[in-house]
Amino acid sequence: MMQLARAYRSTQTSTASPLQLIVSLYDGAQRFLAEAERAFEAQDAAAGRTGIVRVQRIILELMAVLDHDRGGELATSLFRLYQYMIDRLAIARQNNGGPEIQEVAGMLQDLRAAWVEADRQLRQRQGSGGA
Repeated sequence: MMQLARAYRSTQTSTASPLQLIVSLYDGAQRFLAEAERAFEAQDAAAGRTGIVRVQRIILELMAVLDHDRGGELATSLFRLYQYMIDRLAIARQNNGGPEIQEVAGMLQDLRAAWVEADRQLRQRQGSGGA
């Protein structure tokens, strides 16, 4: 059963558009952040810190795929925002939780929604033949 799940995820990843992959990264970050928050609330600091590190790694991946040549000012702004999120999560990790988790969760939610909308608009333009 586990092999089937891995094969399914592999197929999803290999057939997803770049925007869908970005949304998937946001989904993972949100999931790990929620798990970290629950762990801190349950006084499981080690699991909470592990969750935060996972989120930080995802954000680092998002930073790494930014195309500064094509993205210009937007890519630079996203880079700075991602760096801010990493810094806020470092504080939460050090303090075994805190309001920084919800702050970053809100930012991730807003950014994910923006990428979903960008994907929708791109698909709509491609469907209508416009570019």
